[in-house]
Amino acid sequence: MTTTVYLTRHGQTQWNVEGRMQGWNDSPLTELGVKQAEWLGERLKGINLDKIYSSSSGRAYKTAEIINENKSVELISHDGLRELKLGKFQGLNQDEIKKMYPEQYYNYWNKPEIYKPVGDGETIEELIERIDKAIMEIIEENTGKSILIVTHTMPIKALLCSLENIDISNFWMEPYIKQTSLTTIEFDDKIHKIVQCADISHHEYQVKEYNE
Repeated sequence: MTTTVYLTRHGQTQWNVEGRMQGWNDSPLTELGVKQAEWLGERLKGINLDKIYSSSSGRAYKTAEIINENKSVELISHDGLRELKLGKFQGLNQDEIKKMYPEQYYNYWNKPEIYKPVGDGETIEELIERIDKAIMEIIEENTGKSILIVTHTMPIKALLCSLENIDISNFWMEPYIKQTSLTTIEFDDKIHKIVQCADISHHEYQVKEYNE
């Protein structure tokens, strides 16, 4: 039985605009972030979803709530879907991190395989293990169903690394996971098929109207 998983990142947040690292911290959706969630909700309107799972972080859960306005299906908060825990990076902008923690800032973006969190955080390898466990548990509980998972950039990247056996050194390879981009993966027993990855076509036909 095929289980279809739709994966998306939350909408734009205030800290996204400010260039601040969020991790397990949080900031609210911007006006554009709300619109992005609405655009994806409209795109998914004709798709039957059995459940929606969301990271327990507020920005993801709010995105899921907006999408669910067109669905009214069960919405489940899941701690295992949270973003990478970034320790002392959380709440700081890129310039501040680069100045205060230059070695690990460099490793984070250029040598993710040796990145170590400053303070209480996770490595990329630990994130991959956490996300793989969470996603596989969700799939086992929803065999043969269609589910939406609302999470963050790095969990989506981590899942793709796990499924496609991508080395952590290539963690940041394209595609970039933009806000409310849509990745669709079909699972049939131990076989998976990536139907689409990081698609934002639902942005393109809405952005012009939003900007006018």
